[in-house]
Amino acid sequence: MQNLYISGVFYAFFGGIFWGFSGACGQYLFMYKNIDPVWLTGVRLLGAGICLFVLMIIKQKRGIFKIFTNKSSLFQLMIYSFFGLMLCQYTYYETIKHSNVAIATILQYTAPAMIMILACLWYKKLPNIKEFFALICASIGLFLIATHGNLDKLIIDKYPFVIGMISALCVVIYSISPININKKYGTLVTLSWGLLISGVIFFVASNSYKVLQITDIYSFLGVCGVIFFGTILAFSFYMRGVDIIGPTKASMIASIEPISAMIFSYFWFGVKFVLLDYIGVFLILLCTILVSKK
Repeated sequence: MQNLYISGVFYAFFGGIFWGFSGACGQYLFMYKNIDPVWLTGVRLLGAGICLFVLMIIKQKRGIFKIFTNKSSLFQLMIYSFFGLMLCQYTYYETIKHSNVAIATILQYTAPAMIMILACLWYKKLPNIKEFFALICASIGLFLIATHGNLDKLIIDKYPFVIGMISALCVVIYSISPININKKYGTLVTLSWGLLISGVIFFVASNSYKVLQITDIYSFLGVCGVIFFGTILAFSFYMRGVDIIGPTKASMIASIEPISAMIFSYFWFGVKFVLLDYIGVFLILLCTILVSKK
């Protein structure tokens, strides 16, 4: 059991790492390649959905359509696809475009607190001291990394703030809504169909198919990074972590994402860090260590 728990921590941790890489890729594509977040969202969802669908056919072969025969399961899949995967990707990139990756991340990572509150209400009990302290550490760490302790940096326009908070709500939805269908059909089936359904609908509805925004090898590699690392691997790892250790702990461990984004930003954009950044990193790592111990 201990080894299984550790593997759950591992999956959630690397899910956060890959999301940080995806955020950096997104910022690069927006800043230097003028790629539209709507187009990137459609390509990301559809590309990842197709890849995982092929993998699902190869690995499982049978029973891949069974999820559509149960009305309750189908309803959960639709909620997961539309309000979890599709809306989350769009709102996150839209927040980055209208603010920056740091603000987008700190708004999105109010989600662990929401998940903890929902878990407490559902199970009718308070969080244990370790989980509560870990959440405080992660929240302060994210705040320091995003603002350097300067509240003025949190003064953002209404639109990116609202979109960023919607993104956080979507994290809650995709962390909680597929738990039952993951257990019943497997994470690969649920995630494959979720990405494929949301990808096809968003890609067509947004007219993303009408314009090819990849202009050179660098924009191509950036988009591939978002699809493979930031979607296929990130969601597969994170959802597996949720299955093993639960959404509350998995979401807190995945708050390693901003540290990952910081590292990539340092090498790609030449971003310089100050003491408060390192304190924030320490607090987030402390959160991860606390939650990783069963």
